[in-house]
Amino acid sequence: MPVARITADYAGDPNVPADEKWKLVFDAVIESERVKQQHCFGVCTNLEAGSIKRWPFILRPAAKGSTEWIFDYGTDSGYPPEVTNITERDIRIGSYFTVGTGPEAGTYRITQIDNL
Repeated sequence: MPVARITADYAGDPNVPADEKWKLVFDAVIESERVKQQHCFGVCTNLEAGSIKRWPFILRPAAKGSTEWIFDYGTDSGYPPEVTNITERDIRIGSYFTVGTGPEAGTYRITQIDNL
């Protein structure tokens, strides 16, 4: 089971065009090209006005009886937890996944995978 650092760039949503300034980077164990059912640690970054803002997060596995994985930015972040379909997607360069639901959902594209 390889451990990988996965980098994904924001690919846009219906209201906002693609913006490469937003990135998600997290470490995960990969089994058969999918994220293994376990907590993963990562960071969301945004380049804004020449400075980098960072928000750490935990990618929480689905609770018992659920299929929804959650990006949890913590109570002090000002951002609510968001569901993701990343575990339904193969972890390979070029794969897309969503974070959030409805009009607030954003799409990310995996741009880099580094074995750790």
